[in-house]
Amino acid sequence: MVEEEEVEELYSLMVVEEEEELYSLMVEEEEELYSLMVEEEEEELYSLMVEEEEELYSLMVEEEEEEELYSLMVEEEEEELYSLMVEEEEELYSLMVEEEEEEELYSLMVEEELYSLMVEEVYSLMVEELYSLMVEEEEEEVYSLMVEEEEEEELYSLMVEEVYSLMVEEVLYSLMVEEEEELYSLMVEEEVLYSLMVEEEEEEELYSLMVEEEELYSLMVEEELYSLMVEEEELYSLMVEEELYSLMVEEEELYSLMVEEEEEELYSLMVEEELYSLMAEEEEELYSLMVEEEELYSLMVEEEELYSLMVEEEEVYSLMEEEEEEEEEEEELYSSPIIALLAKMAVPPCYADLGKSAKDIFNKGYGFGLVKLDVKTKSSTGVEFKTSGSSNTDTSKVAGTLETKYKRSEYGLTFTEKWNTDNTLGTEITIEDQIAKGLKLTFDTTFSPNTGKKSGKVKTAYKREFVNLGCDVDFDFAGPTIHGAAVVGYEGWLAGYQMTFDTAKSKMSQNNFAVGYKTGDFQLHTNVNDGAEFGGSIYQKVSDTLETSVNLAWTAGSNGTRFGIAAKYQLDKDATLSAKVNNTSLVGVGYTQTLRPGVKLTLSALVDGKNINAGGHKLGLGLELEA
Repeated sequence: MVEEEEVEELYSLMVVEEEEELYSLMVEEEEELYSLMVEEEEEELYSLMVEEEEELYSLMVEEEEEEELYSLMVEEEEEELYSLMVEEEEELYSLMVEEEEEEELYSLMVEEELYSLMVEEVYSLMVEELYSLMVEEEEEEVYSLMVEEEEEEELYSLMVEEVYSLMVEEVLYSLMVEEEEELYSLMVEEEVLYSLMVEEEEEEELYSLMVEEEELYSLMVEEELYSLMVEEEELYSLMVEEELYSLMVEEEELYSLMVEEEEEELYSLMVEEELYSLMAEEEEELYSLMVEEEELYSLMVEEEELYSLMVEEEEVYSLMEEEEEEEEEEEELYSSPIIALLAKMAVPPCYADLGKSAKDIFNKGYGFGLVKLDVKTKSSTGVEFKTSGSSNTDTSKVAGTLETKYKRSEYGLTFTEKWNTDNTLGTEITIEDQIAKGLKLTFDTTFSPNTGKKSGKVKTAYKREFVNLGCDVDFDFAGPTIHGAAVVGYEGWLAGYQMTFDTAKSKMSQNNFAVGYKTGDFQLHTNVNDGAEFGGSIYQKVSDTLETSVNLAWTAGSNGTRFGIAAKYQLDKDATLSAKVNNTSLVGVGYTQTLRPGVKLTLSALVDGKNINAGGHKLGLGLELEA
């Protein structure tokens, strides 16, 4: 049994060893096969990769060749396109020049037609008003005739007589108006002649006064002042050398005597009385001398004042002589008819201020839908502060601005700093009448820290007796934009042109033209913007307390005409009432009251006449403080 067990153990060991050997052989074979497979796969993969790289390289070479061909084709196409674009631009420029000439002719024709249409409309309105008045009067008379049936024939005759009398009154009124105009012209001529006579008389009186002042001045200088000055010098020297010195010596002696007497304990009453009398006399003498000194000092002050007055009179006399010389030079210059004609011409306003009086009647004194506060102050050093804040009642949005301004008049410089609630900072430097008389240069920059946006402008303005020119350059990263304007004036007639040229697009973005006529109490203004928008305004100062304005606007391609009437009435020196209405039935009313000097309150309201019960009306409140 033991042997069998040993045999079994040996057999099992042998089996285990054989299995291990077989397993090891199998593992080695598998490893060899795996290594062979891996090597074959690597060789295949490497060959495939090499083939793919060669194919990719060939494709890249082909693509580079294609790109070179494409770039050559693109360059050729670009050259062809550039030549075509140049030709098209030249053609377009010629067409633009022709269109501009046609637009100018068309604008002139439109202006003439507009002026004639405005005259016809005004005349038709006047005729309609007169006709309506006559119709109302006739209706009232017919109604009275219907009430009084018995007196129809008599009333008819009365109507005829009244119509005849009205016609006679109109004729008489026209004659009276013509006579009043002639009388007014004569009165104006008489006033001019009277003013010239008054000026000549005043000049003669001034000249005579100047001659008298010269004589008085010479006499005073030669006799009185010289003698007074000599006497004062002598008196002053005597006082300083003799009297004051003697008084000082006497005072020292008295002081020494008083000390000695005090040390001796006032030996006798007699000595005390004598000393007291001497001291009293000396005090009286000192007091009299002091009074004389004060009188002399007052005389010296009066002489200094007289001398300063004489110096001022000399300066006034020299200024008057200079003015006379300038007047003589001006008379010599104005002797030329061309210079005299130019001197009569007033400086025209800039293009933006054409028709400003009519715009102010429509815009100032209102603040619909806003609660606004404006504060203006000025420091002792001349720095001006302007603060403004407003709140929109519809959106509840609050906006504010702060502006500081400092002027150096002797150098013609003005420095302005601005800030608003959009966090935009602005700086403006202005130089006026320094490089040339009438020339104004402005450098304006803005910066927004939130967005990093920057902008810069250079503005120039030049104005003389009959011309007002302006040119602004707005710098941008894409390219500067040039704004130009010119206004000429002659005997009340004004003509202006405004343009904007975008250098980045090489395009005229704005092209405006305006013509107007201006007198003391009447202004007429018409304008054409870009050949598509036409407008006109009339301003008239009816009296010292009433101003009226009419505004018309029309856009080409639309049938709607915008029309508005506005008026401003001065209730008293501290209160003003404004009102306006347009063709869309929007009625605006404003009231301005000066509560005290520097405090002004403005109340305004906008009412939609077509939808009175629907709401949507707006109210406004404004307060201005100035110190």
